[in-house]
Amino acid sequence: MSDGEPRYDDKAVARILLRATELQEHQGDSLSLAQVHEIAQELGIPRALVAQAVAEVAPAPRAGPEARWLGGRDALLFEAEVPGHVDDAAFEEVLDTVRRTLGNPGSVETVGAARIWSTNRDTTRRVHLTLTEVRAKDGRLTTRIRLDERMPGDARQTVGGSLVGAFFLSSLGLAAVSSLVGKALVGFLVGPILGGGLLAGYLVGRGLWKARSRGRELALGEALDQILRRLDDGAPRSLEPGDDPLALPSGL
Repeated sequence: MSDGEPRYDDKAVARILLRATELQEHQGDSLSLAQVHEIAQELGIPRALVAQAVAEVAPAPRAGPEARWLGGRDALLFEAEVPGHVDDAAFEEVLDTVRRTLGNPGSVETVGAARIWSTNRDTTRRVHLTLTEVRAKDGRLTTRIRLDERMPGDARQTVGGSLVGAFFLSSLGLAAVSSLVGKALVGFLVGPILGGGLLAGYLVGRGLWKARSRGRELALGEALDQILRRLDDGAPRSLEPGDDPLALPSGL
């Protein structure tokens, strides 16, 4: 039964949407992650799948480039956005998720409009989860979720500890060689033995930190994914008066 409006088959719809996307690109406009989530919600796509797709197409930015001499990153940053206001009940769900994922009860403080969860001082890890509300130009309210970790101390301790251990073992080796070849020849071996030992210690420490930082990077990414899944699975979120939870962003 026709209502007088034009009807399009699947192929025509696909061509129209593709052309609209091309026109959007020429205009130079872009969509925020929250707007992408709203469109996905309209299409019935779960938030967790959108988060996975975003991670594959445009990986979350990470604070600080990889420190080459350390072998891995000494700072990490992951960000995401959800539409509307994350109320107290939903925030408790988020806290429960990050606590279980990272294995630390942490503590919560409010700084201005930001709600911040941080790991306790009884751990060497310094992880911060920050939820901040942002009002867009079109009046839409979104909540920005930021998960970051600073770890320069751990990185330097790992590499430095390996160097100290290598120097100690090299010194023992040098003493053993000295007893075999005599003091006259040991002077020629000091440089190669100590230098080689320190180089080996540095490479070992660098490899250890690379693996450790990569593990933490994966853990933080998993924590953010768990948070987004929990919010998508029914944790209550309130919208501002007048906001339509199914409305598409203006201009589409």
